[in-house]
Amino acid sequence: MQCNDRITRDSLTLRDRAFFAMRPGREYRARKPFRAELKRMMRHGHLPPLKPGQEFIVIVTKVGQSTFLTALYAVRLDRPGSIPDTDTEIRAAFVKSAAATKLEKEAL
Repeated sequence: MQCNDRITRDSLTLRDRAFFAMRPGREYRARKPFRAELKRMMRHGHLPPLKPGQEFIVIVTKVGQSTFLTALYAVRLDRPGSIPDTDTEIRAAFVKSAAATKLEKEAL
């Protein structure tokens, strides 16, 4: 089981590397999570609940030549299913999501 999990993670990493290799000026990638990522997070109890109107999105951040950080977010997109496609759009979506979360917490 762990062996298959490792193969899956490696193939996901290769996809993200290929994305950044084809776009050397990019810092971020926003994408839908792969089924294997969601299964792994669910298995480990790290899958956050979705509120109505939210969907999962993965933000991949390039922190080195071949080093990436990935984070799963539950977000409300302006157009459902339409994932931000540029670094500027990704930054703006992240800021908007963080501001909405802050407002929700303050309302409690």
